[in-house]
Amino acid sequence: MLKTKLLIPSVLLPILLLQTTSRSFSSPPLPPPTSWQVVAKISLPSNFQIQAHRVGGLSGIFYETTSKILWTVTDARRWPQSKVFTFKLEYSDNSVQIFPHDVLSLHRGTKNSEALDAEGIALLNKDTLFISHEGSASGLFAAGISAFNPKTGQVLYALPIPHYFLPTPENPRQGIQQNRGFESLSLSSPNKDYLYTANESPLIQDLSDPSNASSGPIRILKFSLKNTDSPTEQRAYFPDQDAIFTSVPDLLCYYDSLLLVLERQILWPIEPRKRRIRIYSVDFSQPDATEIRNLDSLSGKKYTPLSKTLIFDSQLSNLQNVENFEGISWGPTWNNKPSLILVSDDNFSKSQKTEFLFLVPK
Repeated sequence: MLKTKLLIPSVLLPILLLQTTSRSFSSPPLPPPTSWQVVAKISLPSNFQIQAHRVGGLSGIFYETTSKILWTVTDARRWPQSKVFTFKLEYSDNSVQIFPHDVLSLHRGTKNSEALDAEGIALLNKDTLFISHEGSASGLFAAGISAFNPKTGQVLYALPIPHYFLPTPENPRQGIQQNRGFESLSLSSPNKDYLYTANESPLIQDLSDPSNASSGPIRILKFSLKNTDSPTEQRAYFPDQDAIFTSVPDLLCYYDSLLLVLERQILWPIEPRKRRIRIYSVDFSQPDATEIRNLDSLSGKKYTPLSKTLIFDSQLSNLQNVENFEGISWGPTWNNKPSLILVSDDNFSKSQKTEFLFLVPK
């Protein structure tokens, strides 16, 4: 694992230093590597702030190659508006440095703006920033995907969500489970014509065992940004079932329809919790996978889910004390290899950390 050095937090000074030997930035090459390894992990101090705002609860991450800006979003609802924290990545011949950059407040224009449980983040262009929010099973605030102005934080519009993702007073036993809605978000690469998301855990009506919140498939949705009337495609995906709890906090488009899916598992539920993360490669365009847009419920239905290929397992790596990783993004290219950056959600807890994890192909 590469050595890291923590410097004094400041707007003018780098807060993190990662030793490496890379100089260039580019899009990930094709085809995708089949095995990845951890090269560094860097933790923020528990009291770290940007512009007097405590940084924590980071649940989504997006690296913008041209500007070298790392966008993160917090799922905390402790402020009047949800926050986006940005960091600046700078490379030298043998290191990469991370600087605190800016804070953006998201304004929804509603009385319940504080209730936005922001989870995923994807920057379309200089005028549009997509945020996914997982919402509430009680219906107090809806799960969905909203577009914001990345300069002002003002909401622009929301993408339409199929009705069966949302509980109603008439049918409370459908839709997302509490705090388990749309955590993931990723733009297609390289054209950014599509947007992918998924529900973190199965919909209530898709559960194979109502007593087990992670039993059953999740749904991966594909939106066309040329016609945003409704999701253009939808497929079923089965998270692993070999832990107390498994969820899908994020996914990442590799190229066109090829996705990397981040699975997070709880192996021991009592603090300090024991966790495991796995990353799978999934081709959303698999011809034998069933299109499920018109299936309000998957329970008892016949369909073929997406198949998946394991490319990373934290238990098979040199990673110890796995944090609550919720976000995944492409990073800069190191030595002509793509990199992945993962970020953890500390839940503003003293027992957890905000951590950036760096992976490269073996």
